[in-house]
Amino acid sequence: MMYRPAQTIPLPCGSYRLLQYDLFRDDAEGDRWTLSAVGTKDSAPFIATKGGETALVCGEPFSPVVTVHGGTLKRSFFGRTSAQLDMVTKGTGNEEVTDVSHASGHNTRLPLSELDPGSPREPRHKVTKSDGEIVSEGAFRYG
Repeated sequence: MMYRPAQTIPLPCGSYRLLQYDLFRDDAEGDRWTLSAVGTKDSAPFIATKGGETALVCGEPFSPVVTVHGGTLKRSFFGRTSAQLDMVTKGTGNEEVTDVSHASGHNTRLPLSELDPGSPREPRHKVTKSDGEIVSEGAFRYG
């Protein structure tokens, strides 16, 4: 089902959960971007009632969530501690963003990925100790 913002959609009464959605937006330079997201078991349900209206909670603002993969740190043979970081972007309804793509245009000022010019530049990370010393820094990879 496709609809434009500020329109209502008649639904049978009941409780619903978000399955997935795609959003389209033009940036300030006129380039088109798409964002895709999927609902999770933690996504907020919404209730459709007879003659009533309810808002579907999803979308902006989006927030990055970084976790240590498996929840454990690993110590290598050489005594260095390492961990795999996972990053997901979540919307207000606890949905997870699965893709952000530069769909069309050549004027965007947003930096694009060198490995996949159809995607924004990969997010960067920096791990610091409590005193501010930088332990590690780098970029996430898509996929």
